[in-house]
Order: sequence, then structure tokens, then C-alpha cells
Amino acid sequence: MRATFVLQHRPPSIALLFGDARPDPRFLAQLHAAEPAFRAAYDAWLDAAIAPDEARIGGLPVLPPASACIGYQFAVAALWRAWGIKPVVVGGEGAGEVAAALVAGGLTLQGAAAVARRLDGTARPAALPVDGRLAMKLILGSRAQMLDAGQALSAQMLDTLGGVSAGQPARARLTEAADLVIACGSQTYGALLQDLATGYLAGAAVDWRRLHEGDGQDPAPLPNYAFQRSRFWPQALSKAAPAPAEPPRAPEQDGLFAIEWQPSERQIGAPVAAPAEVMAGLRSRVMELQSGGDFDDVRDVQRELNRFAAFSICEALRQLKPDIGPGTVLPADDVGAALGVVAGQRRLAARMMGCLESCGLVERQENRLVFTGPLLRASLPGEIASIRASYPRFETEIRIAAQAERLADVLRGHATGVDVLFPNGSPALVDALYRDSVAATVMNRLTGEAIGDVARSASGRRLRILEIGGGTGSTTEAVLPRLSENIEYAFTDVSPAFLPRARAAFGSRVARYEVLDIESDADVRAFAQAPFDVILAANVLHATRSIRATLQNVGSLLRPGGALVLLEGIETQPIADVTLGMLEGWWLHEDASERSSGPLLSRAQWVRVLTESGFEAETLPAEPSLGGITAQQTVVVARRRAVAKAVSAVTILHRGAAAAPAVRAALEAAGLRVEEAAPARAPQMLAALESDAFSRRDAAWIYLPGTGAPCARPTEDAREAAADLLGLAECLAGAGNSAPPLWIVTSGAQPVHGTLRPGDAALCGIARVMRSEMPHLRVSVLDLDSETPDWRALAALIAAGRDEPELAVANGRVLVPALAPVQLAPVSAETNVSPDASYLVTGAFGVLGAHAVRWLAEQGAGKLFLVGRNQPEEAALRAIAAARFAGTEIVTVIADVADASDIESLFAQIGADRRPLRGILHAAAALDDAPIARQTAASFARAFAPKAEGAWLLHEHSRRHALDFFVLYSSMAAVIGSAGQSNYAAANCFLDALAHHRQALGLPALSVNWGLWANTGAAVRRDVVEAGTLQGAKPITPEQGHAVLKAAIAAGRAQIAVFPVDRSVLRRSLGGRAVPSLLAPLLADTHASAEAGPPAAKTLFNSFVALMNEAAASERSGLIMRFVRKRLPELLNLDPTTGIEDDRPLLELGLDSLVGLELKNEMQALSGLKLPSTLFFDCPTTGDLARYIDIALPVVRADEAAQEARERVLI
Repeated sequence: MRATFVLQHRPPSIALLFGDARPDPRFLAQLHAAEPAFRAAYDAWLDAAIAPDEARIGGLPVLPPASACIGYQFAVAALWRAWGIKPVVVGGEGAGEVAAALVAGGLTLQGAAAVARRLDGTARPAALPVDGRLAMKLILGSRAQMLDAGQALSAQMLDTLGGVSAGQPARARLTEAADLVIACGSQTYGALLQDLATGYLAGAAVDWRRLHEGDGQDPAPLPNYAFQRSRFWPQALSKAAPAPAEPPRAPEQDGLFAIEWQPSERQIGAPVAAPAEVMAGLRSRVMELQSGGDFDDVRDVQRELNRFAAFSICEALRQLKPDIGPGTVLPADDVGAALGVVAGQRRLAARMMGCLESCGLVERQENRLVFTGPLLRASLPGEIASIRASYPRFETEIRIAAQAERLADVLRGHATGVDVLFPNGSPALVDALYRDSVAATVMNRLTGEAIGDVARSASGRRLRILEIGGGTGSTTEAVLPRLSENIEYAFTDVSPAFLPRARAAFGSRVARYEVLDIESDADVRAFAQAPFDVILAANVLHATRSIRATLQNVGSLLRPGGALVLLEGIETQPIADVTLGMLEGWWLHEDASERSSGPLLSRAQWVRVLTESGFEAETLPAEPSLGGITAQQTVVVARRRAVAKAVSAVTILHRGAAAAPAVRAALEAAGLRVEEAAPARAPQMLAALESDAFSRRDAAWIYLPGTGAPCARPTEDAREAAADLLGLAECLAGAGNSAPPLWIVTSGAQPVHGTLRPGDAALCGIARVMRSEMPHLRVSVLDLDSETPDWRALAALIAAGRDEPELAVANGRVLVPALAPVQLAPVSAETNVSPDASYLVTGAFGVLGAHAVRWLAEQGAGKLFLVGRNQPEEAALRAIAAARFAGTEIVTVIADVADASDIESLFAQIGADRRPLRGILHAAAALDDAPIARQTAASFARAFAPKAEGAWLLHEHSRRHALDFFVLYSSMAAVIGSAGQSNYAAANCFLDALAHHRQALGLPALSVNWGLWANTGAAVRRDVVEAGTLQGAKPITPEQGHAVLKAAIAAGRAQIAVFPVDRSVLRRSLGGRAVPSLLAPLLADTHASAEAGPPAAKTLFNSFVALMNEAAASERSGLIMRFVRKRLPELLNLDPTTGIEDDRPLLELGLDSLVGLELKNEMQALSGLKLPSTLFFDCPTTGDLARYIDIALPVVRADEAAQEARERVLI
């Protein structure tokens, strides 16, 4: 008998057993010809295993023994699947091990073929040369899990199983793991069909239509049980027949949030080197240029070009006033008007007179200009040709100079400077001047080196760099190669015309391409929301009306300690006046006190105005050996001054923390006085401070938890640190408003770092409760990378006296958390909960545990292990009975999830079960509420242990199981910092961090911060967390909660907060109390509306929602689409007739961040939705955008029925 089974009425679990017998070639050919599923699989095997010179019989290659055995059984398994026989476990003996691994997905076809060739090339080894974990695998859905985690199955190992022969152990193991074992070595059709019949009688669901495909039969299914003699118990209705396929459904989106870490508006000061250091390095680069270049002719060509400028001025004056000559007198105060020059070019005309005055052709007599001799006369084309012949390598400079021949046209208004220097709109001429000229080559290189040195001084931190007036990108091209990838570069210009060209040239190396007018307050405010580390402006700032006002705007975009690098001309040359001076922007300056004649400032002037504008500055000195290039232009490096220290003395409180020496060194390097003490000495330290009012004003405390290696003892570390912190809180509370600020320094507590420490995260929960219970205390949590902590950033933040409640430093950026709305995608009715798997629920005997039991049973769970510390309550008993009636096997276990021995016993029991463990839902919880002043080690442990220590034990013991989900029931108490629940908040923050930690390890995890649950029936008991004090929270029904749970698991999220709330009610309920920090963004709009009255957006919202409610469901997306199509062309300055297809990427239309922000704000005002900052990343086309809004938009009904009173549970 090739098949054994256990008689039962439910569908059996099936195992396939693969041997090492060589197949009958004639039967193989018969199957190949008759069965399409067999043929497809065997042909795939041949493609991987066949060699070109293989012999053939009947058109099929003759394979070596192992290869033939593996290929044949692989194809037979495919035939079984086609007939409806789907195994949950496979096992193999000899070469059959390889076939089993191939069917299970543990080996690819190519990998299995390679193993087969090794087997055929040598004597069979004692153990196959493949990973022994592939010997037996469970196949469930699309995932495979090793049943045998040991070494490769060898003959000696096979003999150890129950004393049976080497040919029987695999079958023996499979019989333990499945109801029905079918061997894949049948050599005749009769044997194959006999095995199929055996499976059918055992209850297997045979696909008769596939079996009889092509023979004209129309089979009808009949019961395969002895229905005249045996009672047949149908399965529960929920599992009796599959429901019709339902379209994907999204859970209710109201009240779904994520904690997002966003850049703080206030960044760390002084991250870059001082200007003097950068300039010292730049001088060494100048020396390199001197030794490697020839600059002897630079002064000569400059002299010739300035001479040509004088000829051009004289020729232009001759055209403007033909009778001009010796003795001609013009008014000095308005020479342009006297010459008939258009208003926009009269400053240029005055500058021309200055050039002639320096040549001795004009003399200034009081307010008159008197011509002392005849105008110079020369053939301008001839002069250009002569210069070009003498100085051929200065072609770029000469081409620009030649444009001065049109000086008269510009002065009379017959042409503009743009027409002359940008012929036909092309920037090529000016681009070449700023990119390819000899001077530009030198100065761009030096500017790029300066930026590179500044970036390198930031010690690997991620830098945000802004280029103002990028123009043709000539300086950008010299800068980018000198920067690492750890930057965010923003290219801007006052004209949008330059942006497409820059985008084409630099692509993704530049993160942003945007319009920025540095003199526009609106533009500057938009950019100042996230200050930059470095700002570059090449030949830009002089072309502004007020250099001081411009520097004030620049400073507002630069964070304290950030660097400003300028490339500027400092000596006006006549040739520049009559070429670049034709552009009106050359003469924008209105600050006559700084710039009386031309737009350029000298070195001394730059240093003075920068110093007076809040910078420390250095300029590159002139170097004669560079041919006067650095005499006419310079590189300016400035650094915005850091804010004055708010803190000058720091006490580090710790119990031998390994980081203490590094922290002390960083603080002292920042100029702070430092002392260290144990947390137990806090009262004495506080008493000393209170006796010295002067010292108390600028003092701060730092608490360093004494953690060891990451996650070595996370729960023990957390309890020790919590005891310290609770003691410090009690001590500081007694000091009232005179208490020094307390900084709690954690490492890897937040999911912005690579390595996470859940133990440190628990301290965040305590800190949030401290702020709720003791609002007068200044408590901040600063989280650093656990592997490469930025102690310099810590020192800078503490010295500046930052007052944000929570901060994290990652890649040199200061981040702050905010509760941001999220949307979960629709999910299908199908679920990955399997009837052939087991699932573990902790805290199963309370209200929420009972809901979880019902949900898993409804999803089709085969077996549930339910764990609780006490006997099940009535609600849990009802849920268990319902689950059993639905066909789910139930095992109840009285155990303490925080007890390591209990968990070991539990997992031993789970491991002995034939169903693999595929999911864990950890809902265990306990309360022991008390204010911080009354918390004890015992009360802290009572709430902390079931959640945090239990979760960690489950994490450790489940790692060898291939789980589909690992769900942790956390609480909004952790987010809000509920007063009286410091122990509970700490435990839930631990859960949140553990979920992120598991995902970083590649393991499934989801932590859900539940809000208020509606409990419809039994009274709320103390083993379930009671309702919080916040008003406005809306209850979560079990149906809503489980829909969110299912969608969040499918989305792969690590954490989600479920907190449906009436924000206005919540805001009013807080009264004058401080808003919890994470809720501040959530309540910001309600606060503004309360002060300013109903906003106009509310009216828009009402009208838009009314329109949407009147529309049919199929019309809603269309309405939104029409709005987007109408508004986008207006925002992007497109032709109103521009067609916007549903699938056209918005970026292709020119959507940038500023336009996207405006569109998002308008859609928020119209729809009343809080749209995420990643809206246009998640929805790149108008079609995506419309579908997103359609799903998220609420349907508002005018006459809502009064809500039924419910008992509420806040976990």
C-alpha cells in the first residue's frame, strides 16, 4: 500500500513522499504525452538538467538515475496539484530529498539540477550535499517552513527514528505530521489512480474536471463518505462553502495615525568648520593652481578687452549724439536723459561716463561732464578680430565682449540686454562665460573645493545644501562631484526657465529644482520652514536691491552654525559694465550707502556687511600669480553665528553608563561645566542648586540609562532605568518651577536608526506621563543612534536650551515626532489565516482577548492556543464555544507570559503539535495605576511585566517559527502619556519599539496603539485597561478594530494608532492643560478655528461634501478628477486647454513641491481631510489621486441617529 490515512470527515492534510527509485521510461513517456501538467513540469526540469549530447528514447532524453528520479517525481507532484491534491508537508529519502526540496520551493530548478549532477557523478554520499533544512518542509500558501531544522537526512539518522529501516523513517515522520501520506513513485496508471482513489476516500477534494479534461466527460461531485451508515457532521456555516468573491474593502479610515519623525525647524548649530579653517585649505588649492597653470596672459587680454569697451562706449555715444566732441557738456546728474537713453538703462549711461572719465576723455566739473577731446574711433569688428588672433584661448570672453557692438541699441531701447546676451532665448553665450572662461574655470573650481571642505567638516552628517541663483548650472557642475551622497541639494533660480535645463543636466543628484527669489519674503518663508546647512550663491547676491536685506533673508534660510559660500566679483571692469551691464539686473542695487557706483562690493565691504549681519567671514586674498583673476573675483566663506548658550552647567546622572565619558567630553568641548553623580544623589544636587540662584538659571540635568549591548537585557535594563527616572521625577517635582530642565538621553529608542533598543523606548512613555502629571517640569527626551551616537549634537542641543519634549538626531538632522493621519489600502475578503496552522493569543481570557478569539476563528484558524493567568471569563467562554462550533480546535493554557519557564513549556507544547505556529496576538495586560510619586518597583512590574516582558519572551521563543503575523496590543496611553499610568505607558512604548525592532530583523510585527474600545455587554473589569480621561474619543467596535488589524497586517506596517476622536471636543476637554506633544499637530487646526471663528474652508468643505453626497458612488472619483483637472493648469501656468490624462504623472506636468503643497492645501480645505505629506508620492497620477480621495472622503449625513450608549475600553 502506497498510501496511509486516518479516516475523518474534514478534508485531510496531505503529505507527499519522494523516494529514489528510477522511473519506468515508457510510463514516463506515456504521462508526458497524455498529461499537460506533467509535461509542463517535466519539460521545465529538462531545460535545467539536460545536456546537449544526451541520448533520446521516443523523443525524450535519457537522464542519469538521480536526475531522472528527481525530474519524474517533481512532475508527478505537479500532476497531483493539477488534480486537486495539494500537500501541506513533503518529505524525501535519498534523491527524493532533492525532489522534496524542489517541490517545497527550497531549491530552484537550476539548484536542484546542480545537486542531481553531483549525485550522478559520484557514489551516493551518506548525506546529500544540500541544506538539510530542506529535507522536510511545510507548504502553507506561498510560504514554506522547515519541519526538520537539523542536519541533512543521512542513512544513519533515518535509522534513529523508532528503530525502523532506512526506507521507512521519512514516511513515519510524515504520518505524524499529516493525515494522508502519498508516495510519488507510482510506475503505472493503475497505481497512480489507486493512490488518487485512496485520497478521495479519505476526504481529499479531487478536481474531477481537470482529471477528465479533454475526454468529453462532465463529472458531478458526490459525497465521499458512507452517508447511509455513518453520521456526517457538516462544518460550521462560516466555513461550509466559500462566499462569492468580494471586492477589496478599506477599513474605516477615521482616526488612523502614525507617528512620523519630521525635521525640526530648529536644527543643530555649528556643524561645519570655521571660515578661517576652510580658507586655509583653499589657499593651498590656489598654490596647486599656480604650479599647474599658465596665467601670464590673463592681465594682457583683460587690458585689451577694457580698451575695446572704451571703443564701444565711444561708438555708442556717437550713435546717440552725433555732434558730441571736445567741449560738449552734459549734466552729471542725468546724463542718460540728455543722451536720449531709455529709463531702465540710465545707470549704465552714467557708468559709461565714469569709464571715459578714467580714460581722460571726460572731466567732471561740479555737476557737469565736459568732453576734453574727440571720441576714440576704431572698427569694432576689426578690434575683436585682432584680440581673437592674439589670444585664441580666450574665445569665450571675446564672444561676450563682441556683444558691446549693440550697446547703442540697448541704450535707445531698440533691444534689451536679454535680446543681446540670450539670442533667441538661448543661454549658451552667458553659460559659456560662467562655465568655460579661464577665470570661471579657476573660480568655479575654488568654489567647489570650498563647498567640499565645508561638507567634509560636518563629520558624515546628512547636509541640506541650497544653491541660490543657480542659473545655467556652471557652478553646480563644479560643486556636485565634490560632495558625498549624504546630501540633499536644492537648485533654485529666480527664473523658472533655468530649471528644466538643470534637471536634465543633474537629474537625481539634485533633490529639488524650484523657483526662489531671495528678495521675496513669501519665497523665503516657504524655504525657511526647514533651514539649510550650507548655502551657495555664485555671482548672485550683488544683483539685489539691498545687500543687507538680502543677507538677512539668506540668514533666515541658514541654521545657526551653517555656512554661506559666495563667489563674487569685487572689482568692476569696463568690459563687464558694457556687456553684463546691459542686463537691468546688473543695476538693481538701491543701497547707495554700500554701493555708490557699481553693484560689486570689495573684499573689505563683504567682510563688514557679513559681520554686521550676524556672520563670521573670510575672503580669498588676491594672488598675483593667477594673472589678476583673484584680484577681480573672490570666494567668500561665512558662518552664521550660533545662538548664545542658554545652559552653561550640566550634571550627568548615571549608574556607570558606558557613554558617560564621551558625553562629558562633548559637553566640555562645547564650553559647558560638567559634573557627574549617581541618580540617588539627585536630592543633594538639587539642594545645592537651590542655594545658588545664579547657577540654577543656566543649569541642566542629563540622565543616561546604563544600557549594555543592544537588546541584550532590554526588559531588565528598562526596569532599572525606570526606577532611576521615577526617582528623579519625584525629586524634581518637589522643586517646583525652579527645577532644572531634565534631558533623558536614549539610544536607538525610535525607528529613525538602524539598531533599536526597546528597553530605552520605555523611558519615552515615562517622560510623556511626567509631562502630563507635572506640566511645570521641563522634560525632554533625546534619542541618538545606538551605534554611532552624535554626542556633538547632544552638546549643541543642550547648550542651546532646546525645549522640545522629544527629539531624535539622525544623519545630522534634528527630528521631532508628530501624529500624522494615514490611510490603509483596501484588502480582499481572503485572509492568510490557515485551517492547517495554529495561532497563539495571550491575554485571551479578557474582553479584548475574546474579540481576538472570535476574529481568528472567523478567519478560519485551524487551532488556537489561548493563554491567560486566570480562568476564562464569561465573554471568553462564549468566544471559545463559538470558535469550537466553527471548527477551530482550542487549547487553553493557564500561564504567566512574563514567566520564562511558563513560556518554554508553552512553546514545547506548540512545537509538538502537527500544525505549525503561524501567528501570535499578544493582548496580555494589567493595570496598577498610581501617580509617579506613589509608583513602586512592585507596582511598576505589575503593569510592565505582562506586556513588555511577555512580548520579549514571545519574540525570543517564536523566532524559529515562520510567522505570518506578530501583533502587539499597545495603547494610546503610550502616545498621550496618560496621568497615573507611567508603568503602563512604559510597557506600551516598549511594545511599539519591539515591533520596529522585529521588522528591522526581517520578522513580521505590528504594534497597534488602540484607543477606546466599545464593550457591548459585560461590565469592564480591572484586568482590561479602563477608559482614559480624554473626552471626545469615539469608541472602536470589534468589527472596526479587526478590519483595521487585517488591513494593517496586509500593509506590513510596524505601528499604527487607532484613535477616532472629535478633535474639537478633545481640545475643549483639555481646557488650560498642556496639549500632549504628539497631539499638538492633531489639534492645531481646532485651536486656530476656536480663536479665529469658522474658517472659509469649512464652508467650502460643506458644499463640496454635499456635492459628493448627492453623487452616485461611481461619480465621486469623476468629481474629484474634474476639480484636479481644472486647478492644475492654473497652478502650473499651463494652457487651460491642456489635457491631463488619468495616468499621466503629475511630475511630467511640472508639479513641484510648492505647487503640490498649494494643491494639497486646497484639497484639504475642500474635502476636510488631513492629507499626508507624501500625497503626491503615493498618488503620482490624477487617477491615483482621485481614487485616494474618494476612498478617504467621509459621507456626511444630516440627520445622524443618536449613538447608542456603550461601555468603553481604552487598552
